[in-house]
Amino acid sequence: MIAPEPRRNLTLLAGGALLSLALWAFHREMLSYPPGEVIRQIRSLPAWGLLAALALTATDYVLLTGYDVLALRALNRPLPYRRTALASFCGYAASHNLGMALLSGGGVRFRLYSAFGLTPLEIAGVVGFCGLTYWMGLAALGGVALAFFPPRLPFLSLPLPLLRAAGGALLALLALGAVLAATGRRFEVRGHVLRLPPLPLYVAQIALACLDWTVAAGALFVLLPPSALSLPHFLLLFLAAALCGVMSQVPGGLGVFETLLLLSLKPWIPAPQVLGALLAFRGIYYLLPLGTAGTLLGVHELRQRGIEPLRVLEPLAGQIPLFASLTAFAGGLYLLAAGAIPLPHPLNRPLALVEASHFLSSLAGMGLLLVAEGLRRRVDGAWLLSVTLLGAGAVLGVLKGDGPLGAAIPLVGALLLLPQRVRFDRRCALWGDPLSPGWTAAVVLGFGASLWLGFFAFRHVEYRDALWWAFALQGDGDASRFLRASVGAAVLALGWAGLRLLRPACPSPEPATEEDLAAAEPVVAASPKAEAHLVFLGDKRLLFSPDRRAFIQYGVQGRTWVAFGDPVGPRECWEELAWTFRERAHRCGARGIFYEVGESALGLCLDLGLRPRKIGEEARVPLDRFSLEGSSGKRFRAVLRRLEEREGISFRVVPASEVPSLLPTLREISDQWLEAKHTREKGFSLGRFDEPYLRRFPVALAERDGGIQAFANLWTTQGREELSPDLMRHRSDAPREIMEYLFVRLLAWGKEEGYGAFSLGMAPLSGLQDRSLAPLEQRLGARLFAHGEHFYNFQGLRRFKEKFDPQWSPRYLAAPGGLALPGILADLAALISGGWTGIVGK
Repeated sequence: MIAPEPRRNLTLLAGGALLSLALWAFHREMLSYPPGEVIRQIRSLPAWGLLAALALTATDYVLLTGYDVLALRALNRPLPYRRTALASFCGYAASHNLGMALLSGGGVRFRLYSAFGLTPLEIAGVVGFCGLTYWMGLAALGGVALAFFPPRLPFLSLPLPLLRAAGGALLALLALGAVLAATGRRFEVRGHVLRLPPLPLYVAQIALACLDWTVAAGALFVLLPPSALSLPHFLLLFLAAALCGVMSQVPGGLGVFETLLLLSLKPWIPAPQVLGALLAFRGIYYLLPLGTAGTLLGVHELRQRGIEPLRVLEPLAGQIPLFASLTAFAGGLYLLAAGAIPLPHPLNRPLALVEASHFLSSLAGMGLLLVAEGLRRRVDGAWLLSVTLLGAGAVLGVLKGDGPLGAAIPLVGALLLLPQRVRFDRRCALWGDPLSPGWTAAVVLGFGASLWLGFFAFRHVEYRDALWWAFALQGDGDASRFLRASVGAAVLALGWAGLRLLRPACPSPEPATEEDLAAAEPVVAASPKAEAHLVFLGDKRLLFSPDRRAFIQYGVQGRTWVAFGDPVGPRECWEELAWTFRERAHRCGARGIFYEVGESALGLCLDLGLRPRKIGEEARVPLDRFSLEGSSGKRFRAVLRRLEEREGISFRVVPASEVPSLLPTLREISDQWLEAKHTREKGFSLGRFDEPYLRRFPVALAERDGGIQAFANLWTTQGREELSPDLMRHRSDAPREIMEYLFVRLLAWGKEEGYGAFSLGMAPLSGLQDRSLAPLEQRLGARLFAHGEHFYNFQGLRRFKEKFDPQWSPRYLAAPGGLALPGILADLAALISGGWTGIVGK
């Protein structure tokens, strides 16, 4: 017996081989037909055929719900039909499109039926019963067709007696099953006792499955043109193609199903007509139910959680610019593709009108590709241009003969964008910033795909110089229009790129001036975050909002601009400020990233196209629950007793006005601390000993006999929301627990002064997960946290902060991914360490 894993591998290999053969046959077959012919066949599908296919598809999915109804009856666990229909429809929509029915359709059924009260064993019984019904119908119809209507398959020539024998064997197997069902006989398979359902239920299974297969085949049959092929004959070809599609393990049998039917129907129906019908059938029978099922499943999940479905759409409002950007880009791709395929003939339009509309339509398509990224950045000009170009594309499509369907696609895009005008309120030059590398690649690939489509469609046309000047509705006119439109689109793209290349060079941003720091003071004072005071280090650049109510503080290292923390100021100013920061960095050829941002800024970072990566956790102690009393304060009382009673340590907070006289002593302590730690001053995200900086803040002191043993300057907020120590240093001969003592006294002092929370700062790499499914960088960070004590006291810092029972909140690095990430991390390390030498020299 073959082991399960090798058997699975053999199945996948066989399926892959079958798919490869099918695609090779499909490619060879389609080389004989221009794509324009296929497009024309799709456009020529009659309305009655499309409506009939929709009706038969709906009927078939109703029949499929009968599988589950019978299964639940066999298990004696009937449910209300609306629940059974929901689970069945969603399960079959998933398994038809995704393949691997046990995992896709079975998983959907498990999720829904378990919510309806069924046990896992009962759900497995439903899935098994439905699968058996599926194969019984295939065997019954296939057996009848092979035994009584044996076909001649173009791609597989078998003797008629062999086909009849195969059909008889299938019918005999079903008859044996009927006997076993009538007698109620049980039999054992691998330790499991199995019994077929009662005979009436068994017969109902076969009848329902046969009807299901027949209606599904009919949904495709009505899309095919009239031919000498009978429905029973077509049904067998349909069954064979569907069986091969299932065996290929390809989701939905995509490619395999189409190729086999294309080859099978070739003697009766031309391949372009078959392919046009197959594409329409794929959309009607597969994709439309999948989208409907996804919507129903989402509504069900929301209601299970007590959420009204319409309310969940509210958070998606922030993603409207991204959706609008994708809509415009898709509209541009469509217009370029429509300009690369032959026009439907005959056309009863003036030649000049067709030529002009065809050329302008392709220019509109390229224009949409170029302005679409501006929609993601919420630029008002991008919205106006996109709506105009989509509307023009719809009009031009009608003028050049694309028909109602061809005009409807860009028109729908314009109608989707039109009501969203209020979302695009950024007034900046549309061509002032270059396209991002990813968007540039998308534009190049989209235009390249349209070129390939055009050259493939006109591969039979002999190239010659005269093609450029050929103007005709038929013959080589289509190829000439494609060449002229492609050159026009390319010239438009090059001109757009030239506008960016000729823009003025970006000046390097200068560090904050005294005027900048003065302007930042009221913003910092109003901020609820104590870390905003880092701006006064003076080592960062400042980017203010137009009304000067908010700013971003950032550093520049190499090609990386690093914004520290969340923007400082009112939340309503963040979005415009963050976009301006990213765009200025991009204009200067740099990468704009955000370091140590909190959860409140994650949505904004995603909108900016940045990927958040967890880099640690911040510890905050709610001061209303901190106490030196009771069992929770026992350890703290012991520390205070040892240092105050035995060591003679005392605590006081010195106001900022008295700090200048203490600076010589504080510098001496700081130098001792740096020497003992064998390190150097850092910066950017960490405070450093800088006299102008320290003069701004009160300082907490731990003293013995009038001599300072340790100190920490304090960040305080005007509204007393938060208190945080910044620069913390102590003498080399100070008591071992001096810093813990200082923290305990600061917590008690902050509570007495009415502060809401005490921030202990971030513990780097804390809270990262070393799990097999976690991202690689998170697993590496978790291992560095666990084993990197030689480089940094990661775990010791976390343990120290844990003593105060803080609440931990994640902090993120929001930056592009891919090959740019190593360079970004190196620039960030150099920025924090005060230069490249600081990385290796501490």
